[in-house]
Amino acid sequence: MLTSALKQPTSEKLTAGLVKPLHAVKDRQMGEVFIAYNTALSHILFEEFESAERVMRKIDWERKIPMYQAAVSLNIRAFIHYYHTGDCHEGLSLMRKAKALATVSGSFPGSKQAEMTYEAYIAIGQLLTGFRNDEVVAALEKKFDQLPILPKLFIASGLRSEYKRSGQVDKLLEKEAFLRSNAPYCKLLLK
Repeated sequence: MLTSALKQPTSEKLTAGLVKPLHAVKDRQMGEVFIAYNTALSHILFEEFESAERVMRKIDWERKIPMYQAAVSLNIRAFIHYYHTGDCHEGLSLMRKAKALATVSGSFPGSKQAEMTYEAYIAIGQLLTGFRNDEVVAALEKKFDQLPILPKLFIASGLRSEYKRSGQVDKLLEKEAFLRSNAPYCKLLLK
């Protein structure tokens, strides 16, 4: 469902697809937080930044546990800085804080994937702020192959920018084709 929703011209179907399973979450606070996160993330992908910010303002983040603050508030604010305001240094700082607050024991279900996702989002921030080295790029390339579609889209975008900067035309075209095929209306990923 997400793959077809990403090919729509607006965020509505993606938001619906991401939010629907969360209505069954028994922990009401968790459900509220991740509904807000997924809704805001959908808006960001479609460059509906004001809508993403409006969704985030509806939640009283100070009353949420640190892990929820990280997973949602700081993460979304970091993406807004990466892709909207252009203050990538602030975005990277927020993403690092988000990762620190979200760190949990490796025994929790999904914790390894969450850790990899945060690492990828931090690496994207490093590339966007001009910190480039082969290790960062190699780590992102590996995570691209390991993570699900939404983080993979952001990773492809970060790698695409780096390949463009470094003149790696074949890899650049490969990531552009991936983004156009999987999220043709998410133009921010191709900037």
